[in-house]
Amino acid sequence: MGEVVRKLLHVSGAALPFLALRFGPVPIVALASLLAATYLAHEAAGLRVLEPVKRMDPDVAPLEYLLSASILLLLPFHPGASYATVEVLALGDGLAGLVGSSGKRALPCTEKTVEGSAAGFAGGLAGSLLFLEPRLAVACAGVGTVAEAYLPRDNLTVPFAAYVSVLILAGVA
Repeated sequence: MGEVVRKLLHVSGAALPFLALRFGPVPIVALASLLAATYLAHEAAGLRVLEPVKRMDPDVAPLEYLLSASILLLLPFHPGASYATVEVLALGDGLAGLVGSSGKRALPCTEKTVEGSAAGFAGGLAGSLLFLEPRLAVACAGVGTVAEAYLPRDNLTVPFAAYVSVLILAGVA
């Protein structure tokens, strides 16, 4: 049950780009900083807010998630890419974990599943299409899906790998 709650919180991050569009990115990053500080205070007090995915003390995955989303919301180069990659982090990575935990077919050279990666790609693509043209959205979701399946520390690697791929394809980088 704890993992489902964790992934639902992950998916709820899909609201961040829309909140940033409505209120500006700075107040949303301030809110994320407050959440991170609250999380750290609970961890320091020995009050586990979430069950850790891996045995880390403290569990840094939620902090990496908030840090990645915050940095992306503030990047000025291509706002569509920034918002789309937050969607890939929230929807793609979140759905990959939810669906993948019950998946049956493993991807080569990883513990991740075909079912989880397919769900992650679909979620990332759906979110990316809200902010990017189709060819960039497919690249964003595709790179995010591969990063989630094969790279460590996915809360850091997924959004930034997807972001860089969009910048390259858009001719910004």
